[in-house]
Amino acid sequence: MKARLGKAPNLYLLAANSPAALDGLLALSGALSKGALDAATRERIALAIANVNGCDYCNAAHGYIAKNLVKLSDEEIARNRRGEPPYSIGVVDR
Repeated sequence: MKARLGKAPNLYLLAANSPAALDGLLALSGALSKGALDAATRERIALAIANVNGCDYCNAAHGYIAKNLVKLSDEEIARNRRGEPPYSIGVVDR
């Protein structure tokens, strides 16, 4: 994680107190990364969920990943946190 993110997130540092817990967390993370959703889509969802849950830690962590690893713009990160689509879908006022 440190090599991938540039620093070790607190969740992984805490899990490292138990090698079995850390192995499980890393295995889960690896398995999820092989799913049908690309990294940008996973981070968009994580940002929306972190905001709905009111989790400052998750908002900060996923904001960092979205900006620095996935390269989402600040504007898109803000839209994702509000649960808005990442792009204009052409909604027409009636």
